[in-house]
Amino acid sequence: MSKRVRIRYKKGKEIAFLSHLDIWRAFSRLVRRAEIEVEFSQGFHPRPMISMGPALPVGATGEEELLDIFFEKEPAFDRLLRLKACSPPGLEIMDAWFVEEKDKALTAFPFLSFWYLSGTWGKVPEAGFLKALLQREELYTLRSTPKIRKQINLKEFLRALRAGSDFLEMELVSSPLGGARLEEVLRLLEEEGYKFSLEAISRRRLIPLE
Repeated sequence: MSKRVRIRYKKGKEIAFLSHLDIWRAFSRLVRRAEIEVEFSQGFHPRPMISMGPALPVGATGEEELLDIFFEKEPAFDRLLRLKACSPPGLEIMDAWFVEEKDKALTAFPFLSFWYLSGTWGKVPEAGFLKALLQREELYTLRSTPKIRKQINLKEFLRALRAGSDFLEMELVSSPLGGARLEEVLRLLEEEGYKFSLEAISRRRLIPLE
């Protein structure tokens, strides 16, 4: 019988500024509050075995986020319902289901993310321009960190772009080997003459790709 449960949850505005690690800690407290016996890692500092999906930027909300929780024994379904009842404001458990032990971990999946960015444009990019942009063979922009400064080709990661007067929608692919960052797509558009002043970020959907 499976001892791994996959949870789909919502990260609301109330907790938008919690980090990825903070969300992990929130679920660690949540399973204790629901009195469910979670499995712990081995070693000098055992930790609850909770595996998170791709991280959200701090300040972003998520409509359909994913994580796995490993239990010492398969929990009764009414126990899983207690997780929902014990959730703090802004952390809404939407669904939960058992996952086979042999199935891939969330950290091993490539994902397709659907992003909705609110803000204002200096000039709104036309649909024809965005379509032509996505058809280019290369989409290079700069990736800059304290240790790395190099050109990144966003072509393999950027699936779709849509824009309106006060929003930008994008579909991005990420994998354990890499992906595109939101700020890199915004920089690419700015380099083309379309500056977007970002106000809020929401990941509307998160789909594991086989």
